[in-house]
Amino acid sequence: ILRAAILLTGGLVFHASALDDNAKGVIFLGHSGAGKSTQMGLWSHEPGAIAMNEERMAVRADTGGPMCYGMPWGGIPVIVRNHAAPLAALIVLEQAPENAIEPLTPAAAASLLMARAFLPYWDAALMQRALANLNAILACVPVYRLRCRPEMAVIPLVRSIL
Repeated sequence: ILRAAILLTGGLVFHASALDDNAKGVIFLGHSGAGKSTQMGLWSHEPGAIAMNEERMAVRADTGGPMCYGMPWGGIPVIVRNHAAPLAALIVLEQAPENAIEPLTPAAAASLLMARAFLPYWDAALMQRALANLNAILACVPVYRLRCRPEMAVIPLVRSIL
């Protein structure tokens, strides 16, 4: 019910982890095993970084700018924080032998985000709203693909695009 209600306020819920890095929301999107929880572990002792959730995140394209919100459900270990932050970047995770980050066009990002969103396939009107919300988010939030290893060197790489 909450995921559907968020659609009515311009938002979407993603299968993602997120943190607030010194007032810059960063969402790491990925399927199970992509490294979302690993990212939360890497960032856990970074000054100024607040872990918000490592399983589900809400995003809205608000009139004051895009925002991300912690959800009341997490995974294992449970990182669930009622916290909001201005959204600076959406980052699609991929495991790789070397670390690299690249910007994605909205067209390239759309299908990647849809595959990692909780979409209301059961209702045509809600699905239209979800796609409109996704377009609004893509219009104001940069999306990146992060190919990476599970190592601390990812942190300055991510910060370089914030």
